[in-house]
Amino acid sequence: MPEQTPFAKYTDWMLRRLTHVMPTSALLVGAWCALILLVVHTLILLGDLASHITLVIIPLGIAVLLAMLLNPLVYQLKRLVPALPRGVAAILVVICFFGIAGVALTFVFNELLTSAQHFSGFIDQSVQIVSTWLEKTPLKINANALGQLENQATAWVQENWRAITNNALVIGSNVATMATGSLLLIFGLIFFLADGRQIWRWVVRLLPAFAEEPTYQAFRRGAKSLSAYVHTMLLVACFDAAVIGLGAFFLGVPLLFPIMILIFLGVFIPLVGPLVTGAVVILVALASKGTSVAIIMAIIVLITQQVDANILQPLLLGNAVNIHPLAVLISITVGSSVFGLIGMVFAVPTVALINSVTRYYLGQDPFPELGRELTLESD
Repeated sequence: MPEQTPFAKYTDWMLRRLTHVMPTSALLVGAWCALILLVVHTLILLGDLASHITLVIIPLGIAVLLAMLLNPLVYQLKRLVPALPRGVAAILVVICFFGIAGVALTFVFNELLTSAQHFSGFIDQSVQIVSTWLEKTPLKINANALGQLENQATAWVQENWRAITNNALVIGSNVATMATGSLLLIFGLIFFLADGRQIWRWVVRLLPAFAEEPTYQAFRRGAKSLSAYVHTMLLVACFDAAVIGLGAFFLGVPLLFPIMILIFLGVFIPLVGPLVTGAVVILVALASKGTSVAIIMAIIVLITQQVDANILQPLLLGNAVNIHPLAVLISITVGSSVFGLIGMVFAVPTVALINSVTRYYLGQDPFPELGRELTLESD
């Protein structure tokens, strides 16, 4: 047995002294506290670093999510045309996607900009109606207090909207920044679709040999959960927009298309998005069609959201995104504080990825059906 170094001897002596003076349980608690502090400090440093390189992180993050969404299309195209190289298939899918997305986004922004004033007017009317109701209740809530609350909310929205607009103008004035981000997104998406597995194998091989295979298997699970999340959210968004839109159509609620667009977009911000967009729909119904229609609209919104939360998402996601709602809320809050609105969108898929990877490392395989037959060498 090789002789211990002076440092190793000193460490052993210190450990013996500590275990003699302090109980083992206290030492374990101290070690866990030190580990937690180290992890938190590391996360803070990573968040601070990420906030300074958003030009790289955000386009690549969007490219990863889009790659999860579009990869099945590339696979189907390859099945239909086996002689077609995967790179060419990826380019064709990306061109079609951005063509359709460009037309859709143009329509969405035009609809939202055109209807912004109408939304504001309907919400003001709804607040006045609710204020009148509350004054007549036994609680006799003062309308002035509600008016102040509304003014504060309006001022907050205007202030943040002004900040968003100013940032957009600054970014828009920097053509090089916009071009770099757009090119990084497009080329990153093409490379992820065409050569994603090889890219990831190269990254994994940068690790020590003993960590390569476990990391590869862990992130196979993470990619599975990420893909399941993206596809599920898209299906849920379409379902919500269709059901609530049909309800608004049959009830004669105005601003039908803007309402469907808001509902669709709100789904991608879990917990917060559906709550806010559902409230907007109910307020529009209240101001335009009266109390009875607003109540029916509220019932439709609540039933739709309950079907999402208790049937659709558990059925489609299964074990892919097994995250407690409190963790979702915390992740959204942290994401918004670091990256703003885009951070709220990325928060839950990031936590889903980390959750699956961590569970695999701890011996709790979230996707045992994936097995270990597909290894780093055989992929």
